[in-house]
Amino acid sequence: MRVFIDGPQWAGMWTEISADEFQNLGYEAQIFYNNKKKPKARLFSKLNKFFPATKAFLDWEKFQQQDLLAEFGKSRFDLYFSIQGKIDSAFLKKIKESNPQIKTVYWLGDVLVDAAKKRFDSLKEANLSGALDILLVSYQGTYQNLVAQGFKNVHYFPFGYSKTYHQVGDITPEERKKFTCQVSFVGTHYPERAEIIHFLNQHLDEPVQVWGRGWQGSGIKSNGRLSLQESLKVYACSKISLNIHHHLTDNGFNMKFYEIPAAGGFQICDWQEELARTPLAQTPCYASSEELLSTVKRYLANEKERQGLKEHLNSITTKDCSYTKMFKKLSDMVC
Repeated sequence: MRVFIDGPQWAGMWTEISADEFQNLGYEAQIFYNNKKKPKARLFSKLNKFFPATKAFLDWEKFQQQDLLAEFGKSRFDLYFSIQGKIDSAFLKKIKESNPQIKTVYWLGDVLVDAAKKRFDSLKEANLSGALDILLVSYQGTYQNLVAQGFKNVHYFPFGYSKTYHQVGDITPEERKKFTCQVSFVGTHYPERAEIIHFLNQHLDEPVQVWGRGWQGSGIKSNGRLSLQESLKVYACSKISLNIHHHLTDNGFNMKFYEIPAAGGFQICDWQEELARTPLAQTPCYASSEELLSTVKRYLANEKERQGLKEHLNSITTKDCSYTKMFKKLSDMVC
């Protein structure tokens, strides 16, 4: 089977992990980066940002679709796998018209923000007409929402552990010195995240060490952006790694939920109802800043308990939360 993957190029290696899992199943995989704009699309995107009125006739996503179609048309594929691609119903119909035998899959792994909701108005038409065969979502609330709206063939498809990409590797003495800390957070700035970290910093002996983008002006120092491999080393070197989900998260888990235990890190996560139904149900969680502080202090003070739970969740992650299992299920659906 030959797979055309339309996905983003970013630090989390989402697209590359997907390609790797298809290849492990014996498929050929070709990648098109849907956020890597060519000059014309990049120009129109900037114009739309500064002059919103231009979007009506300078739609950079249409040019991106043209580039995608051009690449797609160079060969014949059995599966089109779009990871949050900039596509719509009309585009998927073109794909089906030129490749009647092809299966089409769209994976929404992000929270359902307003921009995604608008795209799904068009994708619903494709879904009901058969132009979109399978819709994957990584949050249970989003899954239930779309099913209630009448979407067909929707599947809950959580993130997971990659045997290839989620290996920590060697940590140099310099890296260990740089990344070792009591409590860390790796991620983009959002106001709710800053509020929680400010609260912890007022009550802990050592401040939370933060890495990520967008923290300028928040009053919290960021140690800079990290690659996926560097993030894994932070998790491995931290006594506690915080996982503070986006406030729109609808009963599910981001990539860090699996990356932290996969790296041998110890995670404290904000509470999600779905936690009780996952293999990682023993992950320490919190429902308020005060509860988080209490949980952080508990596990900082009890190294033996922390180490035992960390090793237990690492074992479960690598055994029961692998992408390999998820992609095998997907393969069974499309074959």
